[in-house]
Amino acid sequence: MIYGHEFETIHAVENKAVVTDIYAGRISASEILSVLKQKQVRYVFWGPRERKLGQAEFLINLEPVYKNESVEIFTW
Repeated sequence: MIYGHEFETIHAVENKAVVTDIYAGRISASEILSVLKQKQVRYVFWGPRERKLGQAEFLINLEPVYKNESVEIFTW
C-alpha cells in the first residue's frame, strides 16, 4: 500500500503526494509502474476520491479485477 488512512500510513505526507501525482497524471505510465513495483503494490483502487484528482489514464494499461457502481480495482 502506498497510502491509506493518514495515521496508519508510514511517511503519509510523502506517500499522499505520490498518490496524488499518480492520479492527477503528473507522473508517466512507466514511472507509475516503477513506483508500484518498488512499493510492491499489486492493486490500484479507483473510487470517488481518486476520480476527483484526475482521469488516471494509466489505468488503461492495467487489468480490471473488480467493479461496482462506485469503485474499480485494477492489477498489473
